[in-house]
Amino acid sequence: MHRARWHLSVVWIALCCLLFGAAPVGAQTPPEKVRALLEMLADPEVQRWVEQQRKAPAAPAGAASAASAADDGGMLAGQIDAVREHMATLQAALPRVPDAVADAFARVRAEMDNRGMRSVAVLVLA
Repeated sequence: MHRARWHLSVVWIALCCLLFGAAPVGAQTPPEKVRALLEMLADPEVQRWVEQQRKAPAAPAGAASAASAADDGGMLAGQIDAVREHMATLQAALPRVPDAVADAFARVRAEMDNRGMRSVAVLVLA
């Protein structure tokens, strides 16, 4: 009995590692580069520059290189806004991750109790 429980534990851990990438669940501190980017984006001087790039007047039609530079600034500002929005969405969703993972584990455990280990493993691996 003890050996079967040990094997079940090993299989359960392996299954969890496969499903969740063996990464610890919970609020993790962002990598140093991400933290530096967020600090830079929060800097008022950088925000003013981005705002100026958004409001920059269009270049004359004859100056192709100037038009290209203005487009790059506008595109960069749009990408920075998209990154900010994405980071805010991730930050808002992060508190819900532990509950969602716990719910998934509970569902898998309930299925294992009801249907047995093999049928659940076949469903998960399929």
